[in-house]
Amino acid sequence: MKRKGIVSGSRVMRARRVIESLIKLVMLSAVISMHIFAQVSTGLGKTGALVQSVVDVDVDIPSGRNLSEDSVRHDAVAVVVGISRYKKVPNVDYAKRDAETMKQYLIKMFGYSKDRIILVEDQEATLAELKSAFEERLFNLINPGKSDVFIYYSGHGVPDLASKEPFFVPYDCDPTYPRSTGYNVKQLYDYLARLNVRSVTVVIDACFSGNSERGTLIGNASPVSIQVQNPVAALDKGVVFTSSDGQQLSSWFPEKRHGLFTYYFFKGLRGDADENGDREITVAEMAKYLSLHVPEGARSRNRIQTPQVLGWKSGVLIRY
Repeated sequence: MKRKGIVSGSRVMRARRVIESLIKLVMLSAVISMHIFAQVSTGLGKTGALVQSVVDVDVDIPSGRNLSEDSVRHDAVAVVVGISRYKKVPNVDYAKRDAETMKQYLIKMFGYSKDRIILVEDQEATLAELKSAFEERLFNLINPGKSDVFIYYSGHGVPDLASKEPFFVPYDCDPTYPRSTGYNVKQLYDYLARLNVRSVTVVIDACFSGNSERGTLIGNASPVSIQVQNPVAALDKGVVFTSSDGQQLSSWFPEKRHGLFTYYFFKGLRGDADENGDREITVAEMAKYLSLHVPEGARSRNRIQTPQVLGWKSGVLIRY
C-alpha cells in the first residue's frame, strides 16, 4: 500500500508539473500575440511587417485607362504628403502608409510618372519642406496648360483659433501657433488657383477641429468648429475631397491600416464607386460613394464623419 501511495503521489506531481508548463506556455503565447497585435495595429513597427495580413486595397491595383493619348501622363505632377510621426504632437498611425499607397495608385491607375511625384513623409515634412514642395518643386515640374496636378495630404490638421482658418500640421509644428508654424490650407488653394494647368485634384485625410484620435492638439483650448468655404471656386477644373467637415474627427481604420476616408477612396478608385458600370469614376460618383461608406464606417465606431467634396463634380476622376 505504501508503494502504491508513493507511485500515485509521483503521478500527481508529474501531472501538476505538466499543467503548470501548459499554463506558462499559454501565457507566453498570449504575451507574444499581444506584442504582434500592437505592432500590426499601429502600422509603425518594423517587426509588424513580417506578420501583417494583406489589405485588399494594397494589392492588385488595377491599371487605369489613359486620360490622354500618351501611355504615361508625362505632364502630370503630384505632391503626396504623409506624416505619421510628429515632433510635438501625437502620431497619426497610418498617414505614411496612406501616402505610400496613394503614390502607387497615382502610378498604376492615373498613369503618373514616379519621377514627377513629390513624396514628403514624417520628419522630412517640416514647414520649410512643405512650402518647398507645394510652392517651388511643384511649380518647377508643371508644363503650363498641359499638366494635371494631384495633391494628397494625410496627417494632422489644426485651426487658427482667431480666424478659424485650417492649417496643415507639419512635423515640426506647434499647433498652439499655427499661423507661424503650420501651413495655411487656404494659401495652398489660392496658389493652386493661379496655376496654368489642365486640372487640380486635392485629397485631404485630416480634420481641422483641433482634436485627434489621441486627444486635443491645442493646449488649454476646447474644440472649435471650422467651416471651410469652397476653396476651388476660382478653378475651372478643380475638385477638393476632404475626409470630414470642420468640427469632426477623421477616423482611422485599424483593421485595414489606413485612414477610414483614404481606405474608401482607394476602394472607390478600384471600381466600387462606378455606379453605372461604365469603367469611369466621375467625381460625382466618388462623392456619392464616400458619402455612403465613410459615415457608415464612422458610425460603427460611434462617431460622425461626413466627407466633403467641393468643386468640379462633373469631371472624370479615373478610367480603369
